[in-house]
Amino acid sequence: MVAADAITLGLLGVRRAAPRWVRAVSESSLGIYCIHPFLVTHGASVFRGAWDTIAPRGWLLFLVAAAISAALAHPLRRGLVT
Repeated sequence: MVAADAITLGLLGVRRAAPRWVRAVSESSLGIYCIHPFLVTHGASVFRGAWDTIAPRGWLLFLVAAAISAALAHPLRRGLVT
């Protein structure tokens, strides 16, 4: 926790533009946080066998859920889906 605070305080003075992927994730962060719990709770019923394969691997489950959440949040953020 102290390390995260130190990094945040250290980066407050940086004036460079963020990389494109950081901007894309930050623009979609609310959608990602809203969709992610749904995927974790209902992923097994939606994706059936594939979910059972990745669920025991916690890090892989996190990456897959984050990628799916980002992929769903992006068109919602852009207004492509209503």
